[in-house]
Amino acid sequence: MAWQYQDLIDEFYWDIERYKKEYYSHDEAINMTFDEFYSESIVDEMEKALIFIVYVELSLQNPRIFSKTKDILIYELESINLEEIESQIKDGQLTQKQFEELSSRKEKALQEIKLMPIDLCNQAR
Repeated sequence: MAWQYQDLIDEFYWDIERYKKEYYSHDEAINMTFDEFYSESIVDEMEKALIFIVYVELSLQNPRIFSKTKDILIYELESINLEEIESQIKDGQLTQKQFEELSSRKEKALQEIKLMPIDLCNQAR
């Protein structure tokens, strides 16, 4: 079953808050939630895009990002196929307004992560 646009966002944030209530840090909570939601076998382009966009938006709350992680996230954001996602409007997974929001969020996240300072230590938070 394919996720609906807003349902996926809400569930992602809900899981993060659940982990925080279990006394995990912000970083641990977003990473654990990402691991729950993301799989390389995801074929739904909207689902994959939203998972990465929300993950990047939350990661931007940190002062720095590990250099390799930054490269991977930039690659993933640049790889989002907006044309394929736009075709999902007719399937009812998202509306035109939600598509425009997704596109805008993608561009903003991409611009901001490119400017984010890097940390060369993968264990730093």
